[in-house]
Amino acid sequence: MALEEELMNAEANAEAKEEPVEATKNEEDPTDEEVEAIKEVMAMPWWEALKRLMKIRLEKQEKNIIVLAKDNCFNAKTEWFSFYEVLWAFMQGMGEMERLAKVVTADPEDIKKAQEAIQKAEAIMRWEKVEEK
Repeated sequence: MALEEELMNAEANAEAKEEPVEATKNEEDPTDEEVEAIKEVMAMPWWEALKRLMKIRLEKQEKNIIVLAKDNCFNAKTEWFSFYEVLWAFMQGMGEMERLAKVVTADPEDIKKAQEAIQKAEAIMRWEKVEEK
């Protein structure tokens, strides 16, 4: 239908303009022969049957997409990631962003104290003697 309307609009515009159509045509625009061929095809009876079949196929495909989305959300995972795993990863990522924002906006003295605490903990894990301050 959209193609038919485009063709009608193109013809009306071509008739309305006084300048030659060839001067304003784009290379991708259909030629007069192609327009006539399209009109002939659209007049054939199988064209309507094809349009109806495509409409039925699109409706079934939409239903299948909805069923597939529901299955992916609520059924047990067989492969890849489930909906809840993706949600968990998103929440973990948001927590990491918050942690990074806190580190970036933190006081340099606090960062230095945290680094010293980590070094002290690593030394204790290596069974090294740690000096208390």
